[in-house]
Amino acid sequence: MKTTLRQLEYVVAASQARSIARAAEKMRISTSSILAAIDSFEQEFGTQVFVRQRSKGLITTAAGERVIARTIRLLDETRSFSEDLMGRPRQLTGELRVGAFTSVSPNIAPLVIRDLAAEHPELIVHLLEGDIISIQQHLRDGEVDILLTYDAGLHPDFESEVLTSAPPHVVLPQNDPLATHEAVTLTDLAGRALLLLNLPHSSRYVSLLFEREGVTPGPIQKFEIL
Repeated sequence: MKTTLRQLEYVVAASQARSIARAAEKMRISTSSILAAIDSFEQEFGTQVFVRQRSKGLITTAAGERVIARTIRLLDETRSFSEDLMGRPRQLTGELRVGAFTSVSPNIAPLVIRDLAAEHPELIVHLLEGDIISIQQHLRDGEVDILLTYDAGLHPDFESEVLTSAPPHVVLPQNDPLATHEAVTLTDLAGRALLLLNLPHSSRYVSLLFEREGVTPGPIQKFEIL
């Protein structure tokens, strides 16, 4: 590979900053160095990574998003390899921007951030909440580095790692006859009114659960998290 690791870092910086000038400022180098890295990368791998638009700046193409994601993993592995050889435990520093699905964030995000802070005290974590569509767009645009979300509705281009299993749950009034059951089936809920989150994919996901079981729920109402 003719493109150097340093040039790979420049290409990733350009994708995240969405601007050659901002990437150069972040890396403390000249804009010509960023441009040279992008040209070298695109020529060597035969892939157009960026489209330059005056109104929107530097736009990463669909193919570019895939190779940038792999480049980030390569750079991470390279740093880890170097630190292992030098016998140093890997310590994360800097800033980590996390995109979190709205319904996951209140219960899961604080635990993840707490564990990260304990293991990597010099790492600053920023949290950006949103629905499943918006947070994926944030990841494509380089506005966040990782996502904390369910795998339902996740784009297949994204690689994911399962942290825990979260089976569907139903919340019932205390005086509901089903509330005393250890488990509730979808058949038990046939014809009952449902109150669902008014978020893209959320209500559709629940509807699909009923459809797969051949069960028809009652009227569906939606609410928003304030």
